[in-house]
Amino acid sequence: MDESDSPVQTIPRRTLPAMLDALTGLPDRELFLDRLEQALLGATRGGSAFAVLIMEFEPGGDAGGVGRVGDDDQVAIEVARRLTRTARKSDTVARLGARQFAGILFGTTSADGARIVAAKVASALRPPMQIDGRAARIEFSYGIALYPDNGIDSSSLLRNAQRGMDQARRSADGIEVFADAAPVEGVELPPAFLRFKEALDNHELLVHYQPKVDLATGAVTGLEALARWQSPRLGLLMPAQFIPAAERTSAISTISFAVLDLALDQAALWSAKGIELPIAVNFSARILGEHAAAERIVHAVEQRGLNPSILVLDLEYGALASGLSAVRAALNELLSAGIRIAIDGFGTTPASLHELRNVDISAIKIDRTFVMGLTRNGRDAAIVRSIAALANGLEAEVIAIGIEQRDTWNTLIALGCGSGQGFDIGHPMSAPALELWLAHWKALAQAVSNSPPEFHYA
Repeated sequence: MDESDSPVQTIPRRTLPAMLDALTGLPDRELFLDRLEQALLGATRGGSAFAVLIMEFEPGGDAGGVGRVGDDDQVAIEVARRLTRTARKSDTVARLGARQFAGILFGTTSADGARIVAAKVASALRPPMQIDGRAARIEFSYGIALYPDNGIDSSSLLRNAQRGMDQARRSADGIEVFADAAPVEGVELPPAFLRFKEALDNHELLVHYQPKVDLATGAVTGLEALARWQSPRLGLLMPAQFIPAAERTSAISTISFAVLDLALDQAALWSAKGIELPIAVNFSARILGEHAAAERIVHAVEQRGLNPSILVLDLEYGALASGLSAVRAALNELLSAGIRIAIDGFGTTPASLHELRNVDISAIKIDRTFVMGLTRNGRDAAIVRSIAALANGLEAEVIAIGIEQRDTWNTLIALGCGSGQGFDIGHPMSAPALELWLAHWKALAQAVSNSPPEFHYA
């Protein structure tokens, strides 16, 4: 963890953006859960592993202690200040409750690594705190859950981190990585969860769409197709709740092509209504390396009478650097047919730039880990500027992922980033909801500007 001089202020509730804790200014539980879902989504696309850390303080101390009304608030403010100074900018630190805080620790892949990070946090929180002029030593417990070892969805990760914290109260150093989780297939979800073919046959697979806009004009320029599973037994499931299990079987190919077919069917329906929005669909190198995969994708576009440029395949950068000749051949076939290729998660995994010379990339997506703290972290800004310069030099679109605050827009534009998507623009939504959103987005722009930007669907 790096040191940073970023004090946490106590901000009146009325001045805080939504989903920030009114006392500390940290993300609240709702925003933390949103970011956890985004971390899970990124991990399913080949992004880095991560850990969830939950920490809780208990009243009491060696210099008069704490426990009076208002003391918890003072401790929480000081805890938030120290956490903000200690945490890496790529990590999310949030306040979940009166005495409970949590973090999402990106790049933490092992129990030993997670313990090291937690120990650094503990070291920052260990010195006595000044509470009403008294030095009070506050005791903390730390629980950790690793993705995917301790869960593949947000509820199981939080539950197991909480269990780790309960175990930590009885340990010598107050830090425990939850270690009693059984394999996720048998514990977190019932056996029927893995019956993907049955789900597809019953039309339980859905696609939601997240809009992408031109940051300078507000024009809606495209969509990303994201899978959902409407399970009759488990409710609506996010990708992180079933894609990891599918990736361990051949079902991932079946699901990916099913999402492609659903997205292209919707594109054809929208085209008939005059809505021509390119749709990005996620594919892995493993699928592209399959026999006739590219031919199958091209045929799916042609049989619906769509312009091939309507489809954008989102690939993790590692797919380009996989070294598989079958993947390279598939990419060349897709590009020759007019289908566009976008690189997702650029900069988050180690890979050579060599392959960028050999593939005509249409877009590079800047990962949310560099975008969320952009206005507070000069290093993130430098990374975004560098990626944008590389993409612009390749004549590729630059797309910022994970835009959560409007004040990020101008910063991204200044750094050379032209497009973006994120919760500040629109959440993933069903096709009917997306059509309503499009109308609302245009009407809103017209209402707030005397000379509204020219909105378009191309």
